[in-house]
Amino acid sequence: GYGMSNILKYIQLHHGDVFVRSEFGQFTCVSLKLPLIARELSSEEKEEISDSVCHTGKQILLVEDEDSIAQVQKRILSDPPCDHHVHLATNGREAFTLLEQHSYDLVSLDFILPGGLNGMDVYTQIRQSFRDLPVLFISGNLEFLESIKKLKENDTFVDHLSKPCQNTEYIHAINRLLSRVQKI
Repeated sequence: GYGMSNILKYIQLHHGDVFVRSEFGQFTCVSLKLPLIARELSSEEKEEISDSVCHTGKQILLVEDEDSIAQVQKRILSDPPCDHHVHLATNGREAFTLLEQHSYDLVSLDFILPGGLNGMDVYTQIRQSFRDLPVLFISGNLEFLESIKKLKENDTFVDHLSKPCQNTEYIHAINRLLSRVQKI
């Protein structure tokens, strides 16, 4: 089996918790608790983002195949206080096409994508043409989590958040990456 220790690690990466209740010889009940992600920023979150270093009006390529996640991310990036211009790709091929057609300030990139190309394939293609284009990986895939550590050591323009992440975490990570580009 997968093992409860791995499940606990994965759930905690997503800011959740695991609860176990058991009676010997009778039953074992395992409950998983994960945070609820809002579909839009609250007025408090908008104020917090506005008060922090907030880049606005940037061109962002969002590569995400899960429609519900993509729509939330696109909305919070496009609406105030961020007001970014967002193009959405649902697979690696669409991402390649959009990268050829447009200039971007940042790429928000899922690791697991349909169609035979994953996020690492897209990242590799990006780095062949755009050395300093910030890339924010959004993934909870355990295999990817091990490889991202080394990638971040070698590329200052890459960062990672585990899915699901809070909306403000997402915006702050994007702002940090965009700030790194401004410093060069």
